[in-house]
Amino acid sequence: MYKYKLTKCPFCGSKLIHSDEIGENKELKDKINTRSEEHIVPKSLGNDDLVLQKGIICDNCNHYFSTNVEKLFLEIETIKLLRSYHLVPSRKNKVPPLDVLFCGDNAILKYDKNLNTMIMEIDPYTCYKLISGVKPNWFFSKCIDINQLKNNYIVSRFLVKIFTEINLYYMLVATEESSDYDENFYFEFDNKMKELFDYARYGKVNKLYDYKVEQIKDIIPLSNDDFICSIELLVNNDEITGMIFKLYELQFALYI
Repeated sequence: MYKYKLTKCPFCGSKLIHSDEIGENKELKDKINTRSEEHIVPKSLGNDDLVLQKGIICDNCNHYFSTNVEKLFLEIETIKLLRSYHLVPSRKNKVPPLDVLFCGDNAILKYDKNLNTMIMEIDPYTCYKLISGVKPNWFFSKCIDINQLKNNYIVSRFLVKIFTEINLYYMLVATEESSDYDENFYFEFDNKMKELFDYARYGKVNKLYDYKVEQIKDIIPLSNDDFICSIELLVNNDEITGMIFKLYELQFALYI
């Protein structure tokens, strides 16, 4: 896929400098800004396949999305819980630990990939209680709370970021299937789409795009369900009006 290169980053408009354009000129190597691919859905949510290849989005925008949009979404407690339940590792190959209540005390439940087992870390006081004969029957984690994801600026930007990138992905596919294009080109967007690209990249305080979120099936921890996510664009009269984004047991509907 992609037999061509963009000349400008679709998000910030900066000139894209590709490694094969500088030849042997070592002085220009530091100016290359197309070294990283962009995951439309973060890799830390389990996506390894749906990506924009290197040279489509500049490295600065890629880094910005990772640290200022995706990271904030991943740190929402409910999302961390779902990642833990499904044993989805981060880029550093670590599954988020679960804060649990065990024997009436706080503890941490971790997944050890090498041992393929769950390990609970308890403090010395809890250990003393167990040695003294306390026999706990249960441990509890925090609850999934959909309300954390409603009317949330972080969620709104995250969804718009996915929406803009999946549109860009399909635009690239359509361009590749066309025989009438130059190898080096860039996209021009209408005002509505430009607003969305700017919102994903730069944000707009207190601006929330209309979206809904709901739980669409039971959450079964450690169920080994291979489903991660799916994206469906909503179209009305040949105009894209939004997106359905399914993530684990959740469904987000974005309306633009």
